[in-house]
Amino acid sequence: MDPSAPARSLFARVYDVVACPFQKLQSVFPRISGKLDVNFTTRDGRQMFSFKAEVGEPKAVGDARPHPATTFHRFIELPPEIRVLIWELSLQEPRVFRLGPGSGDMMIDLERRWVPIMVPHKPPAPARACRESQALFRAGAKQLFGMNEGVYKSLWFVPSRDIVYWDTDINDADTLLNFAPDYLNLQNVAVDWPGDNELELYCLLKEVFERFPDIARLIIVMTHIPLPSGDVKFTHIRDNDPMHIAFQDDWLDWDELRDLIEIWLPDDHNKINAQSIEGVEVSLVRD
Repeated sequence: MDPSAPARSLFARVYDVVACPFQKLQSVFPRISGKLDVNFTTRDGRQMFSFKAEVGEPKAVGDARPHPATTFHRFIELPPEIRVLIWELSLQEPRVFRLGPGSGDMMIDLERRWVPIMVPHKPPAPARACRESQALFRAGAKQLFGMNEGVYKSLWFVPSRDIVYWDTDINDADTLLNFAPDYLNLQNVAVDWPGDNELELYCLLKEVFERFPDIARLIIVMTHIPLPSGDVKFTHIRDNDPMHIAFQDDWLDWDELRDLIEIWLPDDHNKINAQSIEGVEVSLVRD
């Protein structure tokens, strides 16, 4: 010991004696945690020294914070109009019903009159949460695509919101006619961009308006590679997106192409205008 160093106090020496075993214990068993209170008092009851030791890692401060709630148990106590508004907002996401391939036998398709859908969507999760949300969902939904236009093999479809996608890589116009004599109650219709000449565009628009007489929103799907089986999603194209779409030996942006489509709409249409024509890119939904 250095003779020039000051003598350690009694308190410091007692601390070393008491703390040393705990320090060694913590190094040997780092996962053990515990606390010890040591008090030194005189015979007449006067406290001379108090020592508290803790072995192990201290608890993280964040552990004491409550976890966020995942349910709202008092939701039923909200006013009915507020609950309805919440349910409506939770049901806004449109689903894409992509028409699937036929059986390969025209006579079978004609006999059963069942519209195949690539992914038979269930009602959205909020619509299955309780009777109230289910009733609200079904008030605006219809059972479509069933065999012989009935409810057997039908799917719940919301005409004002959901989208039916005619993927022309899978079905031509004649095949659609084999599935069903008409496609009523389908307001939002997506169809592949037909090609780079006016005749193909005119023929496609004519078929769309004949097959889907209730159409109120035309969605043009840009050229894409053939899609495998599975659910798809759309990414909307904005007017200022530099698309450079080939048409009639020229390059057009989306806003120019949309104006051209409006010109070629059938004369007897009355629900479609430039504001209800949209362009999208399609991609497969990844899990």
